[in-house]
Amino acid sequence: MPVVSHRAGPELQLSRWRKAMPPIVQGQIFPTLLDFKNALRDWAIERNWTPHILDSDSHRVRAGCRSSPDCPFRVRANYSVKRGDAKVTTCDDNHTCEPFRADADLGKPHQDIKRAETGKLKFLLEAVPKLMLVTLDTNIQEIIDAVAQKYGQKIPLRQAQKVKSALTDRVKGPCRHCHQLGHTRRHCPQLRESAPGPMSFTQNSIAHHSNGHEDHDDGAYADGGLDYDPDDGGHSDLMDYANHNPSNNNASGFSLGHPQQLPNNIFTPSRQNGLPIDPILASRIERLNSGEAPVPVQQAVAPQQTPNQLTATQNSHTTKTPQEARLEAAKLMQQAARLMQEAARLNSEAARLTASAAGD
Repeated sequence: MPVVSHRAGPELQLSRWRKAMPPIVQGQIFPTLLDFKNALRDWAIERNWTPHILDSDSHRVRAGCRSSPDCPFRVRANYSVKRGDAKVTTCDDNHTCEPFRADADLGKPHQDIKRAETGKLKFLLEAVPKLMLVTLDTNIQEIIDAVAQKYGQKIPLRQAQKVKSALTDRVKGPCRHCHQLGHTRRHCPQLRESAPGPMSFTQNSIAHHSNGHEDHDDGAYADGGLDYDPDDGGHSDLMDYANHNPSNNNASGFSLGHPQQLPNNIFTPSRQNGLPIDPILASRIERLNSGEAPVPVQQAVAPQQTPNQLTATQNSHTTKTPQEARLEAAKLMQQAARLMQEAARLNSEAARLTASAAGD
């Protein structure tokens, strides 16, 4: 078979490629039908035509040529279960689509191939990662040289740029915070180390925010450590606040994990805390400011539910998945923490007003 090259490229590389890929002949044996398909594709790449699989199942593969609708090339391989291999039973190696097969003396025009198999993006996205590692620092010419060295075909520069762009998009880039590979900014270890932990206040830290009766925005420290991450499945740092809080309930500090009676001088009133105040409690504070006797606090009576409501409530709880239950528990823990902060503020305010009324 004469070796004819119609594309620019080193002849040494083309000759090496043709020696490594012999043609498919009738009677040739392959281990499987997949090996036959791969050999057929490589053979088509070498001879610059595009294969067309006409029939393919577990027992046979029949292929033709897609480069021209009138090309009579046909090849067929059958798989034998008894022998355990695939044998080429038909190989009509007669092309009318290849340029070097056209008989110019007889005046038969040939059809030029618009794009060979090596120039197709789908083929290159499968073949180039097997030849080299493509990164953002890879040169476009390196991709062109790798394909030419392996398949003996020079792909266009624009096609090599598409291959690099498509392959580098699949690779996860570095973290935008620490610029390290292997994780994203959301799961960056440095951000997790610097993130605020569970909320625990002491008398000194509270006095730092409340001395001077300044109107501070309590959201700067009241919500610290309560950022809820919906992707952590409810396993936030707030769930472990009981393990970090001190076990002794002393008067110098308090923790949300251990509610206790608060000292009178811990909190000072804050007017811009961003949280709504209960109207009944606000009216009692106004009565204390005006010098009236405080109204005793009545315990709230929980509304009684009917059996139907209890059954509906139980059914609603049983239909939740463990993941949903953990998420709801985390949200309720956040709401409870905020309500305990507000109750502590109002308790200290009421104690201060009571002390001032008693002094008068």
